[in-house]
Amino acid sequence: MTEYCLLGLLGHPLSHSLSPTLHEAALQAAGLKGAYRLFDVSPENLQTEFKRMLALDLKGFNVTIPYKQDIYKIISKRTNEAKLTGAVNAVKVEKDGTLTGHNTDLIGFRLALGDAFDINLQGKTALIIGAGGSARAVVVALAQMGMARIRVRARDKGRVSSFIEEMQENLIQTNNDTHSLVNLCADDSIDDKKNRDEIVLVVNASPIGLPGVAAPSWLANFIDSLPDDCLCFDLVYSKDGSKPLFTQLATTRKLSTMDGLSMLIHQASYSFEYWTGISVPVAVMYKALNTVIPSSRPI
Repeated sequence: MTEYCLLGLLGHPLSHSLSPTLHEAALQAAGLKGAYRLFDVSPENLQTEFKRMLALDLKGFNVTIPYKQDIYKIISKRTNEAKLTGAVNAVKVEKDGTLTGHNTDLIGFRLALGDAFDINLQGKTALIIGAGGSARAVVVALAQMGMARIRVRARDKGRVSSFIEEMQENLIQTNNDTHSLVNLCADDSIDDKKNRDEIVLVVNASPIGLPGVAAPSWLANFIDSLPDDCLCFDLVYSKDGSKPLFTQLATTRKLSTMDGLSMLIHQASYSFEYWTGISVPVAVMYKALNTVIPSSRPI
């Protein structure tokens, strides 16, 4: 008898999620019976609902905003990728019921960045908006790709400081030559174009653009201050295929942009293989995506 493969996604909000479409296509392609469920859990109910999730005989599940760091702290077994980032976006439920946390955002971001932009990041400067779980994967990936300086901007300056301190510690593990370690610093200026000229890449790793998340007052001026050749990678995507807010504003500036769909697919592909041991071509997921967002991406 074929084992039922129940997978899922934990986060809040999840109304925009395309993950069930991708993973149920992967299940079908892999010849597995199963389903992918959404667990939209508000923060005050996380502990209770997390226990209920684990009682459902899940094989594995993804984790998204705002719980990537919370789940990292809850579980005790972690892969090297999870330890480097200090965040978990994929959890495997072992046969004995123990949980192992992994981070597929790391490889997902690198592959998606390569899909969209032909750029050598060695010795360059990037700016990241956000200081949460996704931002952690982006920092590590950029450091591994040779980025010399990463500036971080977020609403909570105190959170930025603790983020930088912790990630600086983690980055030592990604580079044996600590003398050439990436310079990680806070970005305090809002619309000073002179201070933006060195930036080659901006990554929105914040919830800006998700349903119900208002644009910060500084965002428009910030984008106006970016160099004309700056690349913009928005980790947010829209379920209907429309451009999320950060992507819209960057496109209006005629900057080269991409949204989060490619990263979503790459991390989903690696998550699925992590749980099942079966590699499903990303073309399967792109094809499934195009059934709900026509002509969203080439297959």
